Amino acid sequence: MKRKTAYLIILAIILINPMQALASEPAASDAPSVPSIMAKAAILMESGSGKVIYGKNEGERIFPAGMVKILTALVALDYLDPDELIVTGAEIDAVPYDSSKVGHVRGESITVLNLLRALLITSGNESSCVLALAASRIASENPDMGYSAAERHFSGLMNQKARSAGAINSNFTNPHGYHHQNMYSTAYDMAMICREALKNDLIRQLLAETDYSGNGAGELADSSMTTKNYNWKSGNELILPGSAHYYQYATGLKTGRHSAAGDCLAASAKKDGVELIAVLCDDPDRWANAIALFNHGFDNYAYHTIHQAWSVLGEAPVQNPRLQEADTLEYCITQSVEAYMSQGEAARVVTDVILDPELVEYEGEQAIFLTPVTDGQIVGEVTVSLDRNVLYGGYVTAARDALERTVSTDFEYYKSKIQSIFFTAQAVPYWIIAFLLIIILSYIIFRLAKKRRASTMFSTKRKYYK
Repeated sequence: MKRKTAYLIILAIILINPMQALASEPAASDAPSVPSIMAKAAILMESGSGKVIYGKNEGERIFPAGMVKILTALVALDYLDPDELIVTGAEIDAVPYDSSKVGHVRGESITVLNLLRALLITSGNESSCVLALAASRIASENPDMGYSAAERHFSGLMNQKARSAGAINSNFTNPHGYHHQNMYSTAYDMAMICREALKNDLIRQLLAETDYSGNGAGELADSSMTTKNYNWKSGNELILPGSAHYYQYATGLKTGRHSAAGDCLAASAKKDGVELIAVLCDDPDRWANAIALFNHGFDNYAYHTIHQAWSVLGEAPVQNPRLQEADTLEYCITQSVEAYMSQGEAARVVTDVILDPELVEYEGEQAIFLTPVTDGQIVGEVTVSLDRNVLYGGYVTAARDALERTVSTDFEYYKSKIQSIFFTAQAVPYWIIAFLLIIILSYIIFRLAKKRRASTMFSTKRKYYK
């Protein structure tokens, strides 16, 4: 707690390398031009990060219509095996007369996989009732549950799944999307549900299928069963080759329509490894507007690498560094930081570093590292943000050792220096000079000693003859 408090206290004393300085605010002309969308509500989201690229009334309530079936498929697969057979019952008649239907009959045997196809390819409302009843009976452990109770139970499961996906402003009351005043969502919530659906490989596959022909029971069909042959075609024009609105990067998702909801569309498209989700609600030109949104995203946004893992973010002086060691210490970010954004946004990204107050002291605004600091030691925190929205928060670590200087380390330094000099080829000229100096010095000493002895003998002889 003490350390966290200290971090907050020195927040205003942030050490930022010049390369991290805040770029000047871009001119309005730097912002990508946004297409004009006729929808009552719309959103364009990058699937991987959940970044909203475009929004129009994306938080306002809308009626989701058949787009709800994406959520129905997600919940159903929590409890049902795609390869198991289900025998239909009275639940196929638990939909309004003007519902979108595929023509199931009572007592028909059909696989969960093909019920999901009927649900997602051709928007069968009664198919969703069959799935909801089967899943609710398993989830509630009540094999005799009737459809009315099952619909309420399944709606609760749908709301739980939606909230876990980040869709918190929605309420679902049935599995097929037929209009109900108390069933609502938002463009943002539907995009979050689509994100979750695209994580499921089977649902992703089914949402991209353009058609299906075959027996509902598939390879499990036999003469003892009541089965039907089906021929279904997707209503999603974006994925239909040859349609007026075919889009080469489209990957699927679901249409929806009702008088209260208008024409709706949840669509996905992928280009150069980036997948976008577009949701348009009550849009009379949903196909063209979806394509316009996708092109806007692909043309103006991309993943930008802000920092590579272990790249240097900055440096600070070291107090009393050891002899021959650098007087500054670099610190590095521990993870790579990428973000999906426009060029203008990339220019506004800011990186702030706060060094650990227990490892530094300040002279004005200049941080100075106190020794010892070891290679890889956490020395501070880093925040990467765009327009005050945090993109990444983590740690910075020391790029090398910066150890304490002592008398002992000084001695070892000089000792090492001498050894490195005296026992190398570079030292040979110095050894020769030293050898010559020793010879010269020895000669001088010898001459002085000889002269001193001669002088002493002369003095002794003079004394003797006196």
